[in-house]
Amino acid sequence: MSDWGKSEVERGMKSEQELFNEGQTSEFVDGYKQGTLDSLRKSFLDERKRVDLLRAERDALQAEVAEVRGALKVESGALRSALEEVARLTAENKSMREALESVFDDETPSGRANAGTRVKDILQTKPRIDANYLIDELTKEVADSTRENSILRDDACRHLATIGRLRMENARLRKALGLPSRE
Repeated sequence: MSDWGKSEVERGMKSEQELFNEGQTSEFVDGYKQGTLDSLRKSFLDERKRVDLLRAERDALQAEVAEVRGALKVESGALRSALEEVARLTAENKSMREALESVFDDETPSGRANAGTRVKDILQTKPRIDANYLIDELTKEVADSTRENSILRDDACRHLATIGRLRMENARLRKALGLPSRE
């Protein structure tokens, strides 16, 4: 075979090799595109699962915050009724003290003679309550409730902060995924 024929054959072979390489490249690019799409799809699904988990966690935290708020309302109601009870007992104690003082204000001989009977009558008609003891007990209950309210309030603040962080993370993920904002 002459040099000219040999070079034409080589050129023809190169052309076939180049065509084969171009086909390989095209298949590689198509495979790469498909792999990238699959990877993006998987990444999107992973992020979507993560967003769903964050939503579930946020919902659970919101339920817990609602529960804490309900407990705070119950505690404040209990405190209110305890304070009303203290006010009622204080008023009752005051009326008993006034009644007893009125007995001793009567300095007439008959008033002094009847003082013991009148004190006995007053003590029998008024309930015998050691108001100081009751006030001390109610004060302890109020202090305990206040402490519990403080703990519940701290928990609620912590949960609200977590919800805020989750909302920011959710917004960041929505932006990264190209989803519309919920705000």
